[in-house]
Amino acid sequence: MPERTAVILVSGAGGGVSGPGGIYPSLATKLATLFHIPVLRLDYRKPARNAYCVPDIHAGMDFLRSTYRVSKFVLIGWSFGGAPVFTVGSGGRKGQIAGVATVASQTAETSGIRTLAPIPVLLMHGTGDRSLSYRCSTDLFTGYGTHPEGNRELKLFDGDDHGLTKNSEEVEQLLLQFAVRCCDVALKEGGERDMKENLIGDEGEEILTMQEGHDLDNGEHL
Repeated sequence: MPERTAVILVSGAGGGVSGPGGIYPSLATKLATLFHIPVLRLDYRKPARNAYCVPDIHAGMDFLRSTYRVSKFVLIGWSFGGAPVFTVGSGGRKGQIAGVATVASQTAETSGIRTLAPIPVLLMHGTGDRSLSYRCSTDLFTGYGTHPEGNRELKLFDGDDHGLTKNSEEVEQLLLQFAVRCCDVALKEGGERDMKENLIGDEGEEILTMQEGHDLDNGEHL
């Protein structure tokens, strides 16, 4: 049986399941329907506590492996979510990780990025972020190093906020393309238009979606 890869989406210090700019529901729908990639939007038992959030991701990996016979994973985290995804990506299960992407990641508890190469990494951040400076992502980019077989990418969005709400559609597309490359799957015929379809909602709905998904709980803010 061919190797199958799944995607796990995690949020920030507030927990939640809608992600930055409320893109996780749309991203998950497109990965599952257009590419048949299993996707898990994972909330934490105790948000903002890496010691608990890392086992939560492990539990999600175990669930996907047993349910969908998955052997590889792409991890995507927003804000605090950078800590658990980089910890998992560089830990004892590193061999199961196909890629790691973050949006507006913190740098605390992210030292795992230093040993992550050659696993591909995508880092995105808004230069107007008032919660975590974009320099967090530039520091992570540097920390990944220049491994000869490594693949690191940094995308900065001028003036955007902590949730990249001004560029949510582009952020979703970049994460979608990154995940698909890491999963090594092909788009079904005629699916290019569906990839770009706006499932996030009208302008201004991004924050409402984040609120409804509880991504802005426990003091998390834009």
